[in-house]
Amino acid sequence: MLKKFILAPPLYFTVALTVIYIMGLDAKTNLCFNIGCLISAIGLAINFIAVLMFIKNKTTIIPHNIPSTLQASWVYSFSRNPIYLGMLLILIGGAIASTNFASALPVAVFFIIIDKYIIPIEEKNMEKSFGTAYLKYKEKVRRWI
Repeated sequence: MLKKFILAPPLYFTVALTVIYIMGLDAKTNLCFNIGCLISAIGLAINFIAVLMFIKNKTTIIPHNIPSTLQASWVYSFSRNPIYLGMLLILIGGAIASTNFASALPVAVFFIIIDKYIIPIEEKNMEKSFGTAYLKYKEKVRRWI
C-alpha cells in the first residue's frame, strides 16, 4: 500500500497544481496568463496523446505496474516520459499564468520528485520487462525532451 502511495505522480501533480492555483487566485488576464494557458494546453495535448497510446496498445498506465508493450512512437519518440512532461508543462503554464514567482516552487518540487524518485523506478521495471529493446530506446530518446 505504501509503495502505491509513494508512486503516485498524479497526487504530486494535483498538489502542485492546487498550490499554484491558490497562489495565482488574484492573477489578471494578461500576456503572462495567455502564454501560461498556451503552455498548459500543449502539456494537456501531450498527455492526451500519450494516454490514448496506452489505451490503443492495451497496456497499463499505472506507474507501479509493469506495461505489456514498449511505447516508442508518436510522443514517445521525443520523450521517454511524455505524461510527466505534459504534467510539467501544465504546471509551468499554471505558474506563468499565476504571475506569482513563488509558484515556481511547486513546479521544481514536482520535477525533482518525478525525475529523481519515480522515473528511475519505472526505468528499472522497463529494463526488466523489455531488456535490450528498452536499452536501445533509452539511448535514442531523452528522458524529458
